[in-house]
Amino acid sequence: EFVQKSPHGNSLAAKARGMIWANIFQLLKPYFEEATGQPFVAGITVLVQVTVEFHELYGYSLTVHDVDPAYTLGDMARRRREILKQLEEEGVLTLNKELLLSPVPNRIAVISSASAAGYGDFCHQLQHNSGGFFFYTELFPAIMQGNQVEETILAALDKVNARADEFDVVVIIRGGGATSDLSGFDI
Repeated sequence: EFVQKSPHGNSLAAKARGMIWANIFQLLKPYFEEATGQPFVAGITVLVQVTVEFHELYGYSLTVHDVDPAYTLGDMARRRREILKQLEEEGVLTLNKELLLSPVPNRIAVISSASAAGYGDFCHQLQHNSGGFFFYTELFPAIMQGNQVEETILAALDKVNARADEFDVVVIIRGGGATSDLSGFDI
């Protein structure tokens, strides 16, 4: 199904029944994912070439023949700019600069997946630091790719915030995996 949302909100502006033949999908999916660096899944904004078909009983439907990855890349860049503009308007982009940081922040709250390669690398670097410093880390687990990124990171941040006096810093580690998995961090 194809849907177009209102530019002034999240309400539905239009929708149409659509389909893509399996042999076409097998060609378009890797092409799209390689070009955009993101999965070809429901919920993304795409520009597609279609044919319109009409059936007296079922009405009209759209059959997909091609996809334009450049359109999706432009939409992703636009969304990223909008998010950064909103954060700037809310005055939160530079909040970290206002915080005083201890010379050696050694009480570290880590938000990551326990199985993330980046988390393992981070802990290894801390344990084998050339200064011989001791670091205390506590993992606050979160899903670092997919649809639950935002929800689980916010929940982990809430848990850290409830114990804020116990930590010097919060580190969010994604690490490892495909670049396309970073799209959850743009929401």
